[in-house]
Amino acid sequence: LPWAEEDLVHLKLTTLGELVTWSSLPLDFVIVGVHGCGSSSLFRNLLLHPQLVWTTDGLDTSFWDRGLLPSADHAKELADLKGSSKPGGPVLLGWSNPACWSSSFVMAPTTLMPHLKV
Repeated sequence: LPWAEEDLVHLKLTTLGELVTWSSLPLDFVIVGVHGCGSSSLFRNLLLHPQLVWTTDGLDTSFWDRGLLPSADHAKELADLKGSSKPGGPVLLGWSNPACWSSSFVMAPTTLMPHLKV
């Protein structure tokens, strides 16, 4: 290998995959809010709604960990969630992370999803 042995500890395995545009994510709405405004309470109550599905059952930080563009795999996971059948007809897919309002890195992609309600 062209690297010195001590440099190998700084290498990490990276998996590459197909990327998609933010607008291809099937999210319908996002719950955000400043500390103490009630967004977590709103989320907990909306968890009970039969026509809503969520990216997780709790605080979802996965959007922060995925990079500048979402992967095709992540888009498929979300599409599968949204496509899950619930009694009463179509469902809406939501994402909740009340703290993300303070991160322009996280909030900027929401402007690229014209169908998304924040």
